[in-house]
Amino acid sequence: MIILDTNVVSELIRNAPDLGVRAWANAQARDSLVTTAITVMELRAGVEKLLQSRRRQKLEADIDWALNDLLGGRVLSYDRRAAFATAEWFGRCRRAGRSIQTTDMQIAGIAISCKIPIATRDVQDFEDVGVKLINPWSTSA
Repeated sequence: MIILDTNVVSELIRNAPDLGVRAWANAQARDSLVTTAITVMELRAGVEKLLQSRRRQKLEADIDWALNDLLGGRVLSYDRRAAFATAEWFGRCRRAGRSIQTTDMQIAGIAISCKIPIATRDVQDFEDVGVKLINPWSTSA
């Protein structure tokens, strides 16, 4: 399995996604791609900022496509194990003087607790997490 970070899902629902990212995603076994409840929240928050419009309707449809068709409904929850892993990584980051967004910490906590890689453009945000990091923008399919 591979967790798709919010920026990867967002790229894949763009009108003209990066060809390398699309090729990378297409090269993966379809049932190996998952996302997190945190990414779902971030995507929905983006929708909720918009007034009712065609743009909002299209974004809602694109997110539904990503969650249901691309990912087959595979969304990992933020549970107790993930919360503990997040807290541990938060402590390590703070002691090292690093400041990371809460949502990135939560996604990392899920990846740590499930021991699965994260696909993200922002690999620097997840340094020293202890799971494999994949940058679809710089990885050949």
